[in-house]
Amino acid sequence: MNDCRRMRKTELDKIISEVDSELNKECIPIGARPLRALIKMAARLRRPLAFHNQDQVSQYILAWFEKKYAGRLKVVGPLGEIAILIRNDPYKMIIPLVYGCGGSIIAVPNSRDQLPPINLEPIKINVFDNIKDFTQAYAAELTIFERKELILFLKWGIDAFQAIERIQSEVYVPEARGDIQIAVDSLFKTPLQCGLSKWASHQATEKLIKAFIKKSGGKVRQIHNLRMLAESAEKLGLGTLNSDNLDVVQCDPGVRYGEGTSSVQDAVEAHHASLELCATIARMFV
Repeated sequence: MNDCRRMRKTELDKIISEVDSELNKECIPIGARPLRALIKMAARLRRPLAFHNQDQVSQYILAWFEKKYAGRLKVVGPLGEIAILIRNDPYKMIIPLVYGCGGSIIAVPNSRDQLPPINLEPIKINVFDNIKDFTQAYAAELTIFERKELILFLKWGIDAFQAIERIQSEVYVPEARGDIQIAVDSLFKTPLQCGLSKWASHQATEKLIKAFIKKSGGKVRQIHNLRMLAESAEKLGLGTLNSDNLDVVQCDPGVRYGEGTSSVQDAVEAHHASLELCATIARMFV
């Protein structure tokens, strides 16, 4: 099959139907089939599929399942969000759900090209389409270096969230993902809650370490010292975690109540260090 040629909808419908039948035989619940279908379809079509409004192939697949099963489906959304600083101001970056390899990420202002359906050419995800409330006029002002930095952030975010997604069913992990979201959302409250954001980043990291300890049969101690928890996890097979990141994330519970000082920059740094630690731990799960 030529990946770059267009495919008639009838051809694509046939393949999706075959995949749905396979999932049925594998006893995959209806609500979980769209995501599983994206994984299988990415392999069948030999191109990445992203839960992204610019990827018309994935949108067509999801619409197919919506038409067939309607209310029995789970809501399919992005992998998560990260907070980034653009010229010292915080913005939310949406991390799209992507299956398969290939494709590319670009940073081009005013680029909202619509691919004619159904085109099998791998999509280009425009980073500016994934930053909330970031105008095209502002995007046009950014330097080449700044645009490349945003592309690297998006790639890093996809990789990190994919790693955590793979252990979603492990104990403490769903709660840790909730903490990651709180760390982001707290930076966009009025007034800003930088201390709460830092504590949420700490809690996400703490839960992932404890998840590894629990998974490995160890005893989970009710402490908040990340270094001590990391040492316990390392004795059970966890690789050595980045000590600088642990120091950046470590904070006292009182930070939630304004004890000490915490800036947006401090909170974003802790958020990034925490997400990196969480992804590193997730990759070490057996």
